[in-house]
Amino acid sequence: MEKRLVCFALKEMNNLIRRKIDQEARKEKDGENGCDNMGRSAIQRWIIEFVFANKDKDVFQRDIEKQFSIRRSTATSVLKTMEKNGMIVRCASSEDGRLKKITLTTQSIEKCSEIRKTIDGFERKITDGIDERELEVFFGVMDKFKQNLKK
Repeated sequence: MEKRLVCFALKEMNNLIRRKIDQEARKEKDGENGCDNMGRSAIQRWIIEFVFANKDKDVFQRDIEKQFSIRRSTATSVLKTMEKNGMIVRCASSEDGRLKKITLTTQSIEKCSEIRKTIDGFERKITDGIDERELEVFFGVMDKFKQNLKK
């Protein structure tokens, strides 16, 4: 039997998750769930959820980069698209004019509960049959993988 490689298993899982979330987004866009999806991709949904969850503090592009482990160029591209599509507004910070604070538009805020329901449903689906102890082990191993890659 061929040895399984962690990096390929993680990439495969990432692809499956992305496809499933994008599939759900297409259903919403097509009206099957009775709501307007605003053309959001998976990363855009996660960014909206992250900014909403941190609404009590200023969120900047660097926070998005760190939270989602994405490059500056990727974050810039996604945020520009989100701004163009009316999902976010970027405005100068009161403390540092060089930094652009990310704020959700009313349109995005109204969709946050739907996004949260979708994320929670997906989380339930992916963790079905997995107990708390197994999840603790999983997250412990994932944290070690991240530490190893940061060395």
